[in-house]
Amino acid sequence: MANKFLTNVSLASSNDNFHVMWGASRVMKAAGWNVMAHSNGTTKVANGTNANDGYWGNNSDPLTDTYPVFAAAAAWIVLRGPTTLKLNLTAAPTPGSNGDFVRGEIVTQTTSGATGILSGYVWDSSLLQGWMVIEPCTGTFDGTNNITGNISGAVATVNSIKFFTREVMFAKSSANQTDGTIYYVCADGYNEHNQLFSGVKLDGTGAGDGYLAQSTGCTASVAPGKGGTGNTFPSRAINLRGATSSTTHSTLFSSSTLVGRLQALAVNAVPSTGVSADGSFWMAASNNGTTNGFSVIGFTKLIDCEPGDIDPYIWFAPSGTTVGSWTQTATLAPSGTTYVNSTTVLGSTQVYWLGYLARDGYSTRDKVTYYRANVEKDDANVATIYGVNGLNQRIANHPSPATATLLRYHFSFVYYNSTTSEFFYKGKPKWMFCLSQGSGLDTSDSKQFICVAARIAGSQPAIYIGPYDGTTTPLI
Repeated sequence: MANKFLTNVSLASSNDNFHVMWGASRVMKAAGWNVMAHSNGTTKVANGTNANDGYWGNNSDPLTDTYPVFAAAAAWIVLRGPTTLKLNLTAAPTPGSNGDFVRGEIVTQTTSGATGILSGYVWDSSLLQGWMVIEPCTGTFDGTNNITGNISGAVATVNSIKFFTREVMFAKSSANQTDGTIYYVCADGYNEHNQLFSGVKLDGTGAGDGYLAQSTGCTASVAPGKGGTGNTFPSRAINLRGATSSTTHSTLFSSSTLVGRLQALAVNAVPSTGVSADGSFWMAASNNGTTNGFSVIGFTKLIDCEPGDIDPYIWFAPSGTTVGSWTQTATLAPSGTTYVNSTTVLGSTQVYWLGYLARDGYSTRDKVTYYRANVEKDDANVATIYGVNGLNQRIANHPSPATATLLRYHFSFVYYNSTTSEFFYKGKPKWMFCLSQGSGLDTSDSKQFICVAARIAGSQPAIYIGPYDGTTTPLI
């Protein structure tokens, strides 16, 4: 499988927010996300297949599907994405001929022959507890055989395994094309299938157990997690848009300014030899029909993340109409916590950064939280990043200094718990960065990234997302 794109697709009508979400479902499916359940507003299919996902589109190539104007149909769909493995350790790993395990190296399991990419491991020498996080590539890992690093030669002894899978649920309101719901969950695909919107275990069993899409409360017009018998919003899930355990929806992007073309991008979600599944995706559309930027919702993998993070992803979800404001003016406080204000975070009235603090970790940390997004390298003096004199920030070591690559900045996501006075670091987005130059519709890296928010001198850098298709010139 490969990265997939829908570029410069004209919206069916002005402010057709659902068209943008539909586009995201098409590229996700094309990139390897699997349809688990769906409804066209009239008929529920609790056990969906990629050959037929109802009113959403039925072609073997989802990128050739034709957008249906749903009108009064309360359609919904559940898509399942990449799996991450958590292998519990019985002892600290034994270094090999080239030292300790190297994050990012290929690892192989004895007997099963399964291979994967090591995301990291953690071990506490006092508690004698720890685990290893692996992104599978080939074969099927088990919970009994040793893991060996292909580069380091290090060996880890494991005694159990958990398979964490990801599901996204999209739904639209029956009232209009602007309102809808977006849910997300990362859950143990065998022991927590009551948390999955499909209600189905990774091996396909569990259908009919009465959980979420399989429940009587979930109907053709009531999406999984939207309430009713057996259809309560999962305690481990994340709500991006809409209400939980309720048929109420919310505006997906904006109420009256989403116009022009949609851009939908999805990263490969199918593992193969030497390649793990990524699963990141973006949906965007022109805002006000100008080059100032786009309305964007995204799900991106993280780099430089915590070594024991089971879900190294973060959501970029607007609560307002644009991605423009960069001043945090209010507190965002999940239960029992306080969110730290910063002058270098997308504004609370505009964008939420949402993710898990520690999925399957200690109970006090196994929760969903908002994150602060610092701009790295010069957080204390943001004016030098995107100020009046900050346009020409380029790397120094280059054959042509005057036209060298622009210096790029990533966000660094951190969480602060005021009760315990603890900071926790989440990581940096793999598919989003800032530059000191750029307007909406600009591209970077030979059209591998697209600018979705224009630079505003003294207040905002240009924001780029990707991967883009490498050939298309974006249009509004």
